[in-house]
Amino acid sequence: KMLNRLASFRVLSLRRLSTIRSGRVSVNGVNFFYERAGEGENAVLCLPGSLGTTRTDFEPQLKSDILTRNHSVIAVDPRGYGRSRPPARTFGMDFHRLDANDGLAVMQSLGFNQFSVLGWSSGANSAVIMAASKPDTVKKIVIWGANAFLSDEDMRISETLRNVDSWSKRQREAMEAVYGPEHLRELWASCNNTVDKIFAHGGNLFVEEVEKVGCPTFLLCGAKDPVVPRLHADYLKKNLKCPLRYHEFPNGKHNIHLKYAGDFNHMVADFLS
Repeated sequence: KMLNRLASFRVLSLRRLSTIRSGRVSVNGVNFFYERAGEGENAVLCLPGSLGTTRTDFEPQLKSDILTRNHSVIAVDPRGYGRSRPPARTFGMDFHRLDANDGLAVMQSLGFNQFSVLGWSSGANSAVIMAASKPDTVKKIVIWGANAFLSDEDMRISETLRNVDSWSKRQREAMEAVYGPEHLRELWASCNNTVDKIFAHGGNLFVEEVEKVGCPTFLLCGAKDPVVPRLHADYLKKNLKCPLRYHEFPNGKHNIHLKYAGDFNHMVADFLS
């Protein structure tokens, strides 16, 4: 009986995993890699953080029964990240807007004229830009780890994260598996150089878009986030004029959707439904 139960569990697990399908779409001059789970008419685009990919950043969401039950969950490797290479990633001053435009183009190519967006960190910045610029397309957004501008505190934190060797072993090895040790360091240095330039030009990332967001928004925050200071969640709570839901994980850090995936997915599914 125990062997039969284990066999049944393995079959069910394989069925669950087999619902994640991968594909490619060529838009904006890039052959984008994406993964998709679920068949719901309501589509959800997942935008990863800096250097992130579908599986490094959104595996628990792609595998979530509660999210994929009524939604089509689509995670994309942004241009120059993961399996959306070539081209090599470049970080222009407007790279958040470029990623937002790419995300819109990918979803439209897949046949979704309206959809919601889950954005983490850098991806959250692009999600806000998408919602502000395409109010008839973006239905709802879920954002965490977003920052509308760069502060002095952001730059102090950035300085502590520049050396890849100072990252946790798990984080470093996960990214090295995607890019290789040398290219990872090149990409991260390029990203940080652009952050320095943006700060030198005033630090604005998407301040002007904040008040333009009209769709329902779910803002989440890890109270102990060591990467994005709490001041950014407070700023967004104060300045977003759209219907807003807020949740804070008291012991959460930057990766609340991974650390608390079960609770996170349930709250997001409730918000999207």
